Amino acid sequence: MRFGPSEEACDHDRQGRFCSKCGREIDPPRMTFKALMAELSAVWLQKGFRQTAIGLLVAPGRQVRRYLFKDRLLLVRPVSYLIVAAAFHLWVLSLQGMDRGHFDDAALGFTGQAPKDKVVLAAIGWLYDHFYHFALLQAAVAALLLRFVFYRRSGLTLPEYTILMTYGLAESLLIQGIIGLALLPSQIPLPGSVRLLIGLVYNGWVIADMHGARRVTGLLKAFAAYLAAIGLIFVLLIGAVFALETEGPAVMNEVQSIEGTLPKSAP
Repeated sequence: MRFGPSEEACDHDRQGRFCSKCGREIDPPRMTFKALMAELSAVWLQKGFRQTAIGLLVAPGRQVRRYLFKDRLLLVRPVSYLIVAAAFHLWVLSLQGMDRGHFDDAALGFTGQAPKDKVVLAAIGWLYDHFYHFALLQAAVAALLLRFVFYRRSGLTLPEYTILMTYGLAESLLIQGIIGLALLPSQIPLPGSVRLLIGLVYNGWVIADMHGARRVTGLLKAFAAYLAAIGLIFVLLIGAVFALETEGPAVMNEVQSIEGTLPKSAP
């Protein structure tokens, strides 16, 4: 299935920029990164959170396709939706006692005394504090693989794939949060492996539904694409942690030595 400007954007009359019957823009411009960043200043949740959540749960790829090529008012803006879903996800984690203040450093294998332990723990805290940015990074990495590796001839642009994966990650976070909230009375936390599985299954389905994949080969290609994105993100994280472990302590010691030479302010 190929997408692009050739796909019809409106079934109504095509006189002028907007349809005289429904008032919608007949041919929405192709999505760009400038327009994607402008989502932050768009009207907050202008189409309704419930409609977006249900639509993405039932037919995620088809809903995003309609949003991109037919109706920009169909769904909540992608970045806004991701922020709301991520905030809900973090709130549920805090209810389960899994917020940043409840990290078990010893269980993670860190004493917190060695310089490299401090660096790695600081990196973990940074990821938690910048959860939204990391989610957008995941969407961008997945979009790169979809556009330039797995679906090079689909006709979708990199920003359009970024929007697709932003919606997918947001909805998967929302699903995880709802399941975690349902498990609160039983005091059983949702295992990390189950969270990973939910993300894999849902986002693989998002990619397959976007491209109209119904055969086994198409489904396997979609799941392989998202699995490759997870693998690439994992490799990048491991590389970053390794760099912090090797270079971080030296940098911290240098900073501490510089701080020791600075004059102390009078009490």
